[in-house]
Amino acid sequence: MFEADLVPTIPTGLIEGKVEGYDYFFNPRGHKGVLVLFGEGLEVFNSCRARLSLTEMKQVLPWAHDNPQRVDQILDALGKSELISLGKEYSEKLMVERQRATKRVMTVWLQFTDACNLRCEYCCISKKPTRMKLDAAKTFVEKIAVDSEKAGFEEVLIKIAGGEPTLFWTDARALIDWAKTRFKNPNLKVRFHIITNGTMLTQSLIDYACQDKVGVSVSLDGVGKWHDVQRPYINGTGSFEKVNTNINKLLAAGIRPNILAVITKKNAAGMIELAKYCMERDLTFRFGFYRENPTSPNELDNDNAELIDELKKCYAWMAENLPVKNLQAVHKFADVKLNGPKIRNCGIGSNGLTVSTSGNASICQYELDVSLGSIMDNDSIGLMKNQNRYDLDKSQVDRVPGCKNCKWRYTCGGGCPLLTERHFRTMGHTSPYCEVYKAILPVLIELHALQLVRRFQKGKGFKK
Repeated sequence: MFEADLVPTIPTGLIEGKVEGYDYFFNPRGHKGVLVLFGEGLEVFNSCRARLSLTEMKQVLPWAHDNPQRVDQILDALGKSELISLGKEYSEKLMVERQRATKRVMTVWLQFTDACNLRCEYCCISKKPTRMKLDAAKTFVEKIAVDSEKAGFEEVLIKIAGGEPTLFWTDARALIDWAKTRFKNPNLKVRFHIITNGTMLTQSLIDYACQDKVGVSVSLDGVGKWHDVQRPYINGTGSFEKVNTNINKLLAAGIRPNILAVITKKNAAGMIELAKYCMERDLTFRFGFYRENPTSPNELDNDNAELIDELKKCYAWMAENLPVKNLQAVHKFADVKLNGPKIRNCGIGSNGLTVSTSGNASICQYELDVSLGSIMDNDSIGLMKNQNRYDLDKSQVDRVPGCKNCKWRYTCGGGCPLLTERHFRTMGHTSPYCEVYKAILPVLIELHALQLVRRFQKGKGFKK
C-alpha cells in the first residue's frame, strides 16, 4: 500500500494529553475531532513520532513480523484521521474526497418580523410592528434560491426568525408549503428552520414539525429563575413556565428542539441546571455568550474569570453524567467546531446572509440596520460576497494580531468579529472571550476524550 521508505510525520500543533490512563489527540487542522489511541494504534503512532520508516516499523514492532500488512492498515487509518501525514499526494486525495462529500449550503436568516412578546435585555433587534408579508417572503425566498443555485450552492437553509416569528405562524407555514411545491429541482434543496422564544407554539406548528417540514430551535437561558431573569414578557413576568410547557409538548409529539442558551453574568451560575435539563430530555443545546461593553480591562478580566469558573463547574458535572450520544451531537460551546478547522468564526461574507422584513441584505442579524442593498435589485449572493463591511482576507485568524500564533485559532476561528469590533472598535483584535476559549477548549477536548474512553470501557468501542 505504501512505499517501504515512507517516513510518516506528525502534524504541527497537535493537541494531546491523557485521560484515565489513555492517550488522546486533537488536530486543530483536522476533521475528525478528538481521538483516543491505545494498543497497536498507539505503537504505530509513536513509531511515526520517532521518525521511523515503514520498513523500520515492520522490523521494530514485535507483532508486525507475523502481520506486516497490519502496519499499513493502521498507517492508513491514522492518515485518514489526520493524526499523521503520509505525504502530499495522500493529503491531496483526502482533501478531494472531503470536498466531494461536503455539501455547499447557503444559510439565510429571514427576519420574518421585528415584533416580539418578550423583552430580553440583550436582544439586538429593535422592537417594531414591522413584518414580512407572505407574498414578499415568497419573492425573497425565490430570489435567494435562484441566486444560490447560480452560485453553485446545493442547499439553502432558511432560518425563519425575528423578533418572534410564531406571531405570524400561519404565514410561515404557508411560505414553507409553497416552497415545498415550488422547489423540486434535484440540484437545489430548500430547507426551513424556525427560531422561536418558545412561548407561542401552537398545536398547528407542533403537528407541522412532526411531518419534518420545519426544524425547531427554542431559546432557553436556564431553568426557572435563570431563564426568567433574562427573558421576561413585556409586563416583566418570567416566561420559563410557558417555554417549559411547550418544550414538553414538543417532546410528547416526538420532536426534540435544539436549545439555544445565551449566557451572561446573570445566569452563568445556572448552566449546570440547564445542562441537566437538556440531557435528561435528550435535547441538543448550545451555549452562546453575551456581555455589555466592559468599563475597563479589569472588568473584562473579572467577567471572563467568573465565566470560566462556572463553565468548568458545568463541564465537570457533565464529565460525571456523560450522555449516551456523541458529545459533538449533544452540545456546542459557542461556535466552536471540533470536527473541522475554522479560519473565521462563521459564514458571514461567504455562505451566510440576513434578509430584513423589507428585503434588504445584511451580513448578520446583529447588523440588520446596516444594509448591503436590496436583494430584489441585486444578485443576493453577489451582495454577500462583494460587500466591504467584513473583509474575508483580513479576518482570517492567521492574519489577526494576537490570533495568528495561538494554537487554538483554528478551533475558535477568532470568535465573533462583530462582538470584537463592538468591544475594541476593530475586527482585527482578539475576541473579548479569548481567555475563555483558551481556558475552556482544553477542558472541552478532554471531556470528549473521556466519553470515548468510557464507551470503550463499557465495551461499546470508539464509534463516532
